[in-house]
Amino acid sequence: MNKYDSWLDNHEKMFKESSEGTIKSFLNKFQFCINGSSMDMSNIDDLKLFSHIINNISKYPQAKSFVLENLEQLNYNKESFIHCLLRNLNYYILEKNKEKVSSLIESFKLLSLVKDIRQTDTMNNIDIYEIITNDGGCIKFRPAVFSLKAAKMVLCECHLYSQLHIQKFDDYAVTLDFRPLFTDKRFYHSVILRGDNIIDISNNFVMRREDYARLFSPRVITKTNYHDLCAKVNDIEAHDEEFVQFKKIKLLKNAVYEDMKQSL
Repeated sequence: MNKYDSWLDNHEKMFKESSEGTIKSFLNKFQFCINGSSMDMSNIDDLKLFSHIINNISKYPQAKSFVLENLEQLNYNKESFIHCLLRNLNYYILEKNKEKVSSLIESFKLLSLVKDIRQTDTMNNIDIYEIITNDGGCIKFRPAVFSLKAAKMVLCECHLYSQLHIQKFDDYAVTLDFRPLFTDKRFYHSVILRGDNIIDISNNFVMRREDYARLFSPRVITKTNYHDLCAKVNDIEAHDEEFVQFKKIKLLKNAVYEDMKQSL
């Protein structure tokens, strides 16, 4: 395994192991907390179950104080929570499932992630919402795509679809360094920069660049258009055989190269 593959594998392995272990510990405690309730926790993937609990915490009033206390003890990252929950919220909006939308918004508020989320407009027959932050600020957002099928297709494919987008349009791709939910080991996430807006294609929302930075506090690793990306990757490959053997798409290859260089 070359140094680039090794770097990326270690990056992802540490993030996954830390997150999975913490989530399993949380779920074991949660099951004890709601013992005797009607919730069936068997035969469900841990991550999906955790997501279900957080999305629907308003439905388990007996567990609210437990969840808040244990999340604080686990030093959870509120920015990543908001990031994940926004993706789910946009799914429910596209499904036009008002019950799930209301339940998830209530979960945001119960977890003290935001002061409120409220509908402000419609676009393409889809409801548009805004976030009222805990400090009273207002952040508008909307779905990046208005098809539920398309939104599910691009899930977890941020690098691929960001690169395909800048290949077709004269925009920039930005690869960010995000802190996950329960670990200081960060992960790579690519978004599209179009004018003053960030298009988070794999999580299906658009918001102003300054609001995105304020809400999620990511570290920027690279910012590039497609022409410069190809030129940069070709230049590195001309003198680095290990980089040639690093078989990832150009956007991710470039981000790993720059992150390694910045870490020296």
